[in-house]
Amino acid sequence: MAQGLRERIIGIVTAGADSGAVRDRAAYNLPKTTAAKVSAVTQASKCTIAAQHFLASTAQTPAPSDTLRFLYLKIGSSRLVVSEVSIRPGPPGLVVVFDSKWRELTSVAY
Repeated sequence: MAQGLRERIIGIVTAGADSGAVRDRAAYNLPKTTAAKVSAVTQASKCTIAAQHFLASTAQTPAPSDTLRFLYLKIGSSRLVVSEVSIRPGPPGLVVVFDSKWRELTSVAY
C-alpha cells in the first residue's frame, strides 16, 4: 500500500496542466514539481514526529507503535505528506498534508 500511495503522490505532483491533474493537486494542496523532488523520509526521529502530527490531526488514539506504519514523503521544501499505511480493516486510508512548519493544510481519503 505504501509504494502505491507514493507512486500516486508522485503522479499528482508531476502530472501536466490538464484539468484532472490540476484538480488533484488542488485537492492535496501540492505543488507541481518533478519526481526528483519527492523523497521518502526514513530517519526514525523524523518519522516519529510525522506520526505524532498525523495522529494529532486525525484525532486518532495512538496504537502500540509496533502496530502502526506510516508513509512520510517530503515534497520539495514546502510540503510534508503523511499517511498511516498499516494493513488493517476499517475506513479508507487518509493522507494528511502539512506545510514545512507542521501546520495541517488538508486531509484526503484515498
